[in-house]
Amino acid sequence: MDWDDFAARAADEHELQRTLEAIAHPIRRFVIGLLQVGGTYAGDLAGSITANYGISSSRASQHLGMLARARLVDVMPEGNLRYYSLAEGSAHLLAEWLRETDLSASAAGR
Repeated sequence: MDWDDFAARAADEHELQRTLEAIAHPIRRFVIGLLQVGGTYAGDLAGSITANYGISSSRASQHLGMLARARLVDVMPEGNLRYYSLAEGSAHLLAEWLRETDLSASAAGR
């Protein structure tokens, strides 16, 4: 393995870790589930989080920020509003890791 391979592998490992940390919390998995239906505004997401988990809007915003930092969601500013949608292909390293380690649903039938 040369330096470029090592550096690329380290960057991939960092991205995988960021993804795993982001999806580790049930509130963030809830948001991902909501966004599978389609994109929406931060205020609507925060309202759903608050209604379902009983946390403050500022805490809900922190969860949205974690998803954005993990690059699992795209955030588009629209004036004073922020529009959230799932980032296409954002969990590709996680999917690849699950396939490689036989932890994916496709391996469950073995």
